[in-house]
Amino acid sequence: MAKKTVFKEGKWRCTHIDLSGEEACNFENRGPALKCEKCGKHRPKNVEFYLPDNAKIIRDKDELYDAKAGANWSCMHCNYDNKATSDTCVHCDTPRDTEYEKWINLGGELSTKSYAAGQAPKSSKTLKQKADEYVPVRSRLKKYLKIAAIALGVILIIWFIYAQFFATSEVEVKVVGYSWERSMTVEEERTVSEEGWNVPSGGRQKRRERKQSGTKEVYDHSEWDEEPIYEDVMVGTQQVECGTVDNGNGTFETQYCDEPVYESQQTGTREVERKIYRDEPVYDYWYTYDIERWFEIANPKSSGSNHTAKWPDYKLKSKERIGSEYESYTVLVEPISGDSDFGTLTYELSESEWNGMDMGEIFIAKVRKSGTVKALLPPN
Repeated sequence: MAKKTVFKEGKWRCTHIDLSGEEACNFENRGPALKCEKCGKHRPKNVEFYLPDNAKIIRDKDELYDAKAGANWSCMHCNYDNKATSDTCVHCDTPRDTEYEKWINLGGELSTKSYAAGQAPKSSKTLKQKADEYVPVRSRLKKYLKIAAIALGVILIIWFIYAQFFATSEVEVKVVGYSWERSMTVEEERTVSEEGWNVPSGGRQKRRERKQSGTKEVYDHSEWDEEPIYEDVMVGTQQVECGTVDNGNGTFETQYCDEPVYESQQTGTREVERKIYRDEPVYDYWYTYDIERWFEIANPKSSGSNHTAKWPDYKLKSKERIGSEYESYTVLVEPISGDSDFGTLTYELSESEWNGMDMGEIFIAKVRKSGTVKALLPPN
């Protein structure tokens, strides 16, 4: 498979912190640049290069020579990066000694990296995050204070909602009255006529007739058609990216490989069967029947402000019954202390509790700010 190599210019981002200590330089530089093109600071140690989508293709003879020369090297004396074509550090003028670099484990070439097709880093997001790590404590403290202020605001809102709708205060109260309400539904059994595909339990069939209940598909015949046969045929080649190498000097070497191009073409025909179906009616029995059903006919109620609750005075007739029943019992209480913010309060409770409360009896009421009684407790 034929391959083609294209050299492209990468990028690197400056992480130098300015004197104010507020933010990193964060300027995007040309990959081969040894100094930041904005602040003039030397390229950071362990720089990470990336290859944007709009990367410049290197065609200049001298630039291609530097790109092919190999990875930059870091000076063992001052940590400055130098081109592979330079034998002397551009910063401290110290000659390069590769054997000594290996012996003291300092200096050496920048690392090269190989990437599969489409996997080379395209942005400086990770570098921006690294730059943010250099922001001093003062800047981070501002961020934390802002977060703390937002959290405090949320806590205050939650506390306000709790104080307004959930918090209770204890008030000494006495029973000053009662109220109650009872109601029920009265149902009457009636014979009604209904229809359906079956007779339910309790129904009495009156008549039945055969009706169409639906349709079903039934095989009728087959028809034969000619269907084209398609196959993928190679019609040429195209070049696609098949890998990229970070050269360690701000440039990237992208390889393009010839890949076959296929096209779907008709190579013949074949006979295929197409089954034809028809819809046929489906019949079943449709029933008419009588059945007893219950219907609500009345909703008698009774209520009072005394301590003697009773159900509505309703006499059931033939074929009538009591359906659902509803009852509620409320006691009225007033604060004993004259300086209370509350007037007469109501509290709904069960019938047994309601029957056990006497006029003038003392309780401790847990009352919400809205005046709703949450609980009535015996005095301590």
